Amino acid sequence: MSEILKVDHYPVFKDYFRRKACPLSAYSFVNIWLWRVFFKIQWCLIDQCLCVFFSDSVGTFMYLPPRGKWGRETVKKCFSVMDSANTNPAFSRIENVSKADADCLAEYGFLCQSEPVEYLYLRRELTELRGNQFKSKRSSCNQFLRQGDVRWRDYQVRDKTDCQNLLRQWFADRISRQTEEFSRYLLEDHLRVVDSLLESPDVPQLQGRIVGQGDKICGLTFGYPLEDGRVFCILAEIGSPEVAGVSQFMFRRFSEEQTEYEFINVQADCGLESLRRAKLSYRPHQELEVYSVRRCGQAPDP
Repeated sequence: MSEILKVDHYPVFKDYFRRKACPLSAYSFVNIWLWRVFFKIQWCLIDQCLCVFFSDSVGTFMYLPPRGKWGRETVKKCFSVMDSANTNPAFSRIENVSKADADCLAEYGFLCQSEPVEYLYLRRELTELRGNQFKSKRSSCNQFLRQGDVRWRDYQVRDKTDCQNLLRQWFADRISRQTEEFSRYLLEDHLRVVDSLLESPDVPQLQGRIVGQGDKICGLTFGYPLEDGRVFCILAEIGSPEVAGVSQFMFRRFSEEQTEYEFINVQADCGLESLRRAKLSYRPHQELEVYSVRRCGQAPDP
């Protein structure tokens, strides 16, 4: 029997995610939890594997492959669960599949489709910013610091109103420069996600930081560690469009703090060329392949 996701379920997810390491950002309770603003999230155990299902008015899908020791029959049972909820079996699919799991599923006869890659960096390189390749990044950080009275601290609920005002200022600036409908759609989704983070800072493993000039907040960022103990994910970074260098400063400073992690994951570019260029400008250590999986003969959902 499936259960609606609650914060109290974190220990179960922690246990399963620690059993098999994966550097993709989806393999975290925090990442799954934040999607509750868009989907009904349920989980259950199938063949002693953790299975997470997302549902909305369109249909039901698995957010990531089963976690645990699974095989062909386990995956078939997962598709049966989705099929029972979907009016169209083409909606049944598994998202956020790693290269290793995709190779295995392909051998079982499933169709694996490439999705936008995720960007993985060496944390040390992001903090040191050495060499000509990072000259502009160092310059931006120094430009911000020269403005003076920089204050960096943890996000707290009492900061919510000021951060919401900053978020809407950031959103208005970004959306005014977008002409493509898909880009505007992604920005609106991001606005909702960050808004939800401001409401629930007590989610296990979620870290929030704000940066201000004096008492005025000009930057906000959130992130979380993966249970593998090697990767820290940065999931949101909101900087005032009026303050030069604040985004570069936040990215470097937040990375500096994560001393126990070797890598920083900044997630995918969602297929946006401008976002891809920005992520490539920090010289990723690796581009992590991501796949979605369906049964052969079924077209992707429209």
